[in-house]
Amino acid sequence: MLAGMFGLHASFTISDKTLTRCCAENSSLGTGFHIHTAEGMEDVNDSIKLYGKRVVERLADFGILGSNTIAVHCVHINEREIALLKESGTRVVHNPESNMGNAVGCAPVIKMFQEGVNLGLGTDGYTADMFESLKVANILHKHQLGNPGSAGWKLRPCFSLIIQR
Repeated sequence: MLAGMFGLHASFTISDKTLTRCCAENSSLGTGFHIHTAEGMEDVNDSIKLYGKRVVERLADFGILGSNTIAVHCVHINEREIALLKESGTRVVHNPESNMGNAVGCAPVIKMFQEGVNLGLGTDGYTADMFESLKVANILHKHQLGNPGSAGWKLRPCFSLIIQR
């Protein structure tokens, strides 16, 4: 089965007018969205300055979040935004090597996992080696949290990272 998604790039590149139009178009298609979300602080600052709300809150207000949507990165999100991602069933894709290479920070993946957010592993084009990305994610979160036992992750077939309790 094939399915399409709206590729929206990132919040700071999309006006409210564009989001309104995408949501209107999507109402008849029922597809999801793929959007880089709070990757850098610039995205968060832009959203607050122009729209008076944080990135995930803005996306939620437009109906972008949901089980068919992939929120990529989510580096600079707060607890309320984590709750919105969980409540909506939005999938978050973590890209540790890309985030490290762009020096934007470390996504709160362990916190999202603990809160029940649907998580996956991606590369954002940084590499084609998903095992290497898994290794880097494992090391990154241990380092970030200062806890060598903090990232007990397992792989399922098709190289899709599923964090299991």
